Amino acid sequence: VTFLLDILKHFNTGYMDEFEIAIMDRAKVRWNYASTWFVPDLLSSVPIEILDLILTSGGEDGAMGNFKATKALKLLRLSRIAKVFRILKLSKLSKVLQGLQDDFEDYYQVQLDEASIAMFRLFLSLLVLAHWVGCINFMIAREFDFPEDSWVAHADLVDAAASTQYSWCFFKALMTMIGLGFESPPLVNTVCTERSDWCTIEHWITLICLYIGSIFYALLISSVSAVMDNLDIGGKALALKIWSLNEYLRAKKVPPKVKQKVRNFYRIKYGEGKLYDEKDVLKTLPPQLEEEIKMFNHRTLLEEVPLLADAQNETFTIRIATKLSPRLQFSGEIIFEEDMIGHEMFFIEQGIVKIYSKFQNAVVKSIADGTCHG
Repeated sequence: VTFLLDILKHFNTGYMDEFEIAIMDRAKVRWNYASTWFVPDLLSSVPIEILDLILTSGGEDGAMGNFKATKALKLLRLSRIAKVFRILKLSKLSKVLQGLQDDFEDYYQVQLDEASIAMFRLFLSLLVLAHWVGCINFMIAREFDFPEDSWVAHADLVDAAASTQYSWCFFKALMTMIGLGFESPPLVNTVCTERSDWCTIEHWITLICLYIGSIFYALLISSVSAVMDNLDIGGKALALKIWSLNEYLRAKKVPPKVKQKVRNFYRIKYGEGKLYDEKDVLKTLPPQLEEEIKMFNHRTLLEEVPLLADAQNETFTIRIATKLSPRLQFSGEIIFEEDMIGHEMFFIEQGIVKIYSKFQNAVVKSIADGTCHG
């Protein structure tokens, strides 16, 4: 009765669409429920116990005549598993896990490797699937009162402790999912000495589990291949760029000294081992978010330069931060010379700049981190 009332309730309960907008239109609500969870909910609401009692209450002859129908009804109990998946709301579970991952990365200031996360999800999916397959196998045997030729009886698990039963069920599920379901060893595999109704049922169940395992194995292989293919895309792009650069330098017969400078430039600029176009990434963001990221990227410089750190107007600092662009200079290079018209201002984040006077023919001053010129 509770399940049937639940069906009526869901015909009158709004839902969230793919854009997280509440849909309350009655016609849309009914169609959405009828095309998704109505059939599983209806099957799980069938009063199996009452039908079983009716079928087995017709005397000995009636009970024997309805024995096969009663066993078929017991299999309908599997439809109630759909209720569990509905309660779990797996689509929202993935969002919760993603939120936990974001919170973990923000709290510990770390970046989890996407390949590791994908492999963890695959491993977790394997454990969950093995749990359900093992539990369903045991439940079906229990619904048929543990036939003598069932795998549960062969393994002597009928009166075993719950932990022992679960351990063997989990082991059977894992073995079935890798294609071992009918061999003699191990103990929990399906082995029928004679043809019987239960043997037929168990063989079909084992065959279904083998197909489920094969499908999951195929998904596992494809997912691992995708993970390996997408592993460290930035690093691969950088390696390809450096290879192309070396080919160019060799083809143009660039002097070794210049070659070394170019390689040092890449080694310093992309020291984290990733290649990306920062301008291309930032221009896709809203202006305010772009400002926040640039303020974060230049936080060290903004704190070291007195002109920016002591500024009373925050808007001034933000405008300067959004105009900053990184520039790398090697030892011995000239940033600008006397008598040149200056159009740029330089803020030193790291390193030492020497100011050389042609008139005095000597270095008159050296400036370092946190100073500015230009």
